[in-house]
Amino acid sequence: MKTKSAIRYSESFKLRVVRELEDGRFETITQARRHYGISGTRTIHGWLKEFGKNSMLPKVVRVETPEEQIELKRLRERVKQLEKAVADQFIASEVEKSFLEIACERAGYDDVEEFKKKGSSSFPGESMLNLEEEVFRIPEAISGSFDDLDLVVHALEHAGVEWVFG
Repeated sequence: MKTKSAIRYSESFKLRVVRELEDGRFETITQARRHYGISGTRTIHGWLKEFGKNSMLPKVVRVETPEEQIELKRLRERVKQLEKAVADQFIASEVEKSFLEIACERAGYDDVEEFKKKGSSSFPGESMLNLEEEVFRIPEAISGSFDDLDLVVHALEHAGVEWVFG
């Protein structure tokens, strides 16, 4: 495989090309590049920046109709709404997980996954309950959970939730 050798241009050569562009000898950077056999398409752009001639660089002008501007604004607002909804859902999920952990702990389960796998099952030491009875037992198990709100806050912070107020 053939390696390409880097071409280094002297400061005086760079200045000469930039001056000729300034003076109007070349209408475009491409014309100057082709005239001097400069292979890099961005080389002269770099020289213009190096010598503080940014005003000579081509400008990108974005033209939008009023309808496009309105649509862009609407889409940005929609993105904000969706990001907020995702954040709210994440927080709700973390709170739910924290309360489930507290409920399982108070109900005598060591492992939340064990509780989930058993589904409608009995509380330790009691006969089998149906799902409806079990659902009504959960509030009993977490009745003091608000006393443990610090545990929930800690769990959320541990999960990386950042508090945003306002």
